[in-house]
Amino acid sequence: SGQEAYSQTRALLEQETRPTAVICLGTGMLAGVLAAIASSGLKVPEQISLIGVGDTDLVRLHTPPITSLKWDIGECGRIAARMLLARLRGE
Repeated sequence: SGQEAYSQTRALLEQETRPTAVICLGTGMLAGVLAAIASSGLKVPEQISLIGVGDTDLVRLHTPPITSLKWDIGECGRIAARMLLARLRGE
């Protein structure tokens, strides 16, 4: 959820050695992560990098736009299944 993403991101940003980048695995997290970064006084991308996985208007509306990855979850599942079967066959 956005609130959980906010809380977890704030905890990360308050560590002595804070991350230089955050990857949001899902569009639901992005708003919470953005809010946590802003409330920490950091600026994207000058002080911290941010990558979103999934398609949401937030990546386009943010200034500057946030790097975003799109993926086909069905294709990821098919590839993972092929890799698993190949490994089970000893290939």
